[in-house]
Amino acid sequence: MGASLYDLSHFSGTCCAISGVLVMALPIPIIVNNFADFYKDQLKREKAAKRKEEMEKKRREEEEAEERAKEEAEGGGGGSGFGSRVASAIVPR
Repeated sequence: MGASLYDLSHFSGTCCAISGVLVMALPIPIIVNNFADFYKDQLKREKAAKRKEEMEKKRREEEEAEERAKEEAEGGGGGSGFGSRVASAIVPR
C-alpha cells in the first residue's frame, strides 16, 4: 500500500492552508506595534504642543501684568488706562 494521490492532495492542501494563515497572520503584530508606537508619539507631540501653548499664554499674561504695573508706576496712579494717556497727550509741551 502506498500513499494515494488523494492523500497527497490532502497533505498538500493542508500545507497550503497553514502557510496561507501564517503569511496573513504574521505581519499583523508588526502593524499593530507600529501603530501603537505612532500613536504614543502623536500623543507626546500633542501634549508637548499643549504645554508649550500654555507656557506661552502664561508668559504673555505675566508680561501684560508687568506692563500694566509699569504704566501705573510711571503714571503715578493718576488715571485708569486710556484717560491718563489722552490727558498726557493733550498737555502742551
